[in-house]
Amino acid sequence: MTLQSWKEQARKQIFDWYQKNQWGGGGEPLENIKKFCLTAERNWLSATYFDYIHRVYEAMMHACSTSPEQVRFLHLGSSWSFAALEIKQRYNPLAVTAVDDRGRYYWAARELILQNSSDFQGVDIPQPWTFSFEDNHEHYDYIFITPPFMMENNYHVRSILAFKALQCLKPGGVAIIQVNKNTGHLTTQTLRAVMSCAGFEKIIPLSRAVTPLKEWTTGEVFCILGAEKKSRTSGEIRQALKQAKQDPQNLILQASLSVSTDTPEIRMAAIRQHIANRDTKFTVPPADLLIVTDNRCNLRCVFCNYPDTLTNRKLSEVLLQDVKNSISGLSNILLSGGEPLLQPSTYAFLRYAASHANPTIKMISNMNVCSPRTRDLLVRGLSHLSCSLDAARAETYSALRVNGNFKTATDNLYSLANLRTQSPESRLRLAINFIVTDYNISEIFPFAQLAYNLGMDEVLYKRFVHSYIPRNKLQLQIDYSNDIKVHTVLQDIIKTSIFCRTHGLHVDFGAVPFFFEKNRPDIYQHYSKELFEHTADAACSYTPENTLESMPCMAPFTTLSSYSSNDVFFCCTCRQKYKAIRIDPGQNMLTAFNAPLYQEARQHFYNGDFDKVCPESCALYKRFLDRTKMQKEA
Repeated sequence: MTLQSWKEQARKQIFDWYQKNQWGGGGEPLENIKKFCLTAERNWLSATYFDYIHRVYEAMMHACSTSPEQVRFLHLGSSWSFAALEIKQRYNPLAVTAVDDRGRYYWAARELILQNSSDFQGVDIPQPWTFSFEDNHEHYDYIFITPPFMMENNYHVRSILAFKALQCLKPGGVAIIQVNKNTGHLTTQTLRAVMSCAGFEKIIPLSRAVTPLKEWTTGEVFCILGAEKKSRTSGEIRQALKQAKQDPQNLILQASLSVSTDTPEIRMAAIRQHIANRDTKFTVPPADLLIVTDNRCNLRCVFCNYPDTLTNRKLSEVLLQDVKNSISGLSNILLSGGEPLLQPSTYAFLRYAASHANPTIKMISNMNVCSPRTRDLLVRGLSHLSCSLDAARAETYSALRVNGNFKTATDNLYSLANLRTQSPESRLRLAINFIVTDYNISEIFPFAQLAYNLGMDEVLYKRFVHSYIPRNKLQLQIDYSNDIKVHTVLQDIIKTSIFCRTHGLHVDFGAVPFFFEKNRPDIYQHYSKELFEHTADAACSYTPENTLESMPCMAPFTTLSSYSSNDVFFCCTCRQKYKAIRIDPGQNMLTAFNAPLYQEARQHFYNGDFDKVCPESCALYKRFLDRTKMQKEA
C-alpha cells in the first residue's frame, strides 16, 4: 500500500467523521468542514510534517545499536496516529506504538489499520485512555515525546511526563523529547537533568529545523536526545532526581503573577470600556471563567466520550494559581469535569473560593459521589450546582448514565435542598439537566415535575450531540420523521414551560426548539408563536449575564474556558474554529484571553458578523436573531 493511497483514505475518513458527527454544533456549512479537513491534512499529512518525522526517527537510528528490524518504537504526542503508519511503511520496525493523546485522529488511523492489516502489521494505536506507563517498563528501544502530550498531570511540567515515560526504555535505548520555546517554565536544563537522572550517558540538543541532521543546532524549537540509557528502576530514578533537586513534584514553578485587587464591578467596567473603544486586545483578565480541574469520571454515559478520550488530563498549575491571584475580580467561576468531585483540588479550590465573597461559584456534577461532609461544603461554598440526570425514572437513568445510581443522585440533591433551607447564609441554587434523546423523549414533562419535587430552582434541557464512541445500541438520535412524536415533543415543551413558571422554576430549553424548527418546519410553524412566548425569555445559566442589546452575548469579551493548559475557548457552541484556541502551556489568564483567535472573534462581533462566530444552533444567537427580526417587523 502506497503512502499516497492511505493518505487518500485518511482524508475521506476525516471528512466523513466530521460530517457525520455534526461538527461545529450541527450548523456548520459544508464548505467550512472541507476547509477544516484541508487544514488537518496540511498539518498531519503534509510532506513537511513527514520530513520532520523521518529526521527524528533517523536521529534515533544513528544513536542506537539495536538492529533496525528489531526496534520497538513508542511515540507520545498529539495527532501522531498518521505518522505511525508512515514510520512502519518507511522503516519497518518490529513494533510501533503511537498514543494520540487527544484522540483527535485516533479513530481514523485505527480504521486504516483495520482495512489494511497486512500493510500495517505491528502497528498499535491504543485507545489513549487505556495506555499505561506501568505496563510498559523497559519495553521500547526508541521513545519520542512531543510537547502536546497531555495524558499525565500538568501539561507544562513535562519533566513529570519524561520521568515516567523514560522508564519504558530498554537499557541502551534512545529518547528524543521535543521542547517549544516559551513553553511554561520548563527549560532545557531541567530536561537534561531529568534525562541524566534517568541514566542516559549521552544528552545532545537537536534542532527541529528542516536542515540535514548533521547541521542541527539549538533553535527556537528543538529536541533533547538521550542515548545509551542505563537500566534503572523507578525508585532509583526518583532518588536520583531528589539528589539533583529535580524532584518532579517540586518542578511546578509558580508564575510570578501579581495579585489582583479588582472587584467584579471594576473588571466589568474596564471590559465595557474596551468594547466602547472597539478594542480587540484587553488589558484586564476575563470576568467569567470555566475550568475543568480533572476530566476523570465515575460514569460511562452512552452519549459521552469525553471521560475516555482525555483520562486524567488536568489543568495547568500556572493557570490555577492565576485564578487564585485574580479571584477578586471574577464575576463567575464554573467548575466542571469529568466529575469534579473526584479531584481533591476541587475541594481545596472551593474552600479557597468560599473565603472570597465576590465570585459566583458554579459546579456541574453527576452527584453520585457526595458525602454529608461534601454536601456541607457545597452548601457553604457554591452559588450554583447543576446535576445532569436526563431521566425522570430510575430505569431510564440507568440505561443512559451507565454506572450511575438514580436514587443516590436524587437523594443527594434532595438533601442539598433541605440543607440549604437550614443555612440562611447559603446562596446555593440547584438545577438538574436533561439531554433530549429519542430514548428519554417521553420524560420531558415528568422531568420538570421531578425538579419541583426535589426542591430544585432550575431545570435545563439540552440537545443531544452524537458521540463517535457510543457505548450501547440505544436509539438516541431523535426521529424527526415521526409526526406524532414531533407534535408531542413541541406540545410538551410548551406544557413544561407553563408548569415551571407556575411553580417558580426557571426553565431553559436551549437549542432544542431550533432543531425541531430546522428538521420539521411544517409542524413547528403551528407552535412557533407559543414557543417563542414561553421560551424566548429564558437565559442560559452558564452564559455571561452582562449582555448588550447589539450582540447575542458577551462571551468573547468576558469569558475564558479551559479544559487543559494548551487550549482555551469562550463558548462551547461557537464555530469549531474558536472551540480550541491553542495557547502555550503555563500562560496566565490575560495572555490566553488575548490569543489571536479571541481578538478575531471580537472584531467579528464589532463588525456585526456574528454568523462567523456563532452557529444558529446556539440558543442565545437564535434568540438574538428572532428578537432582531421582530424588532424590524415592528
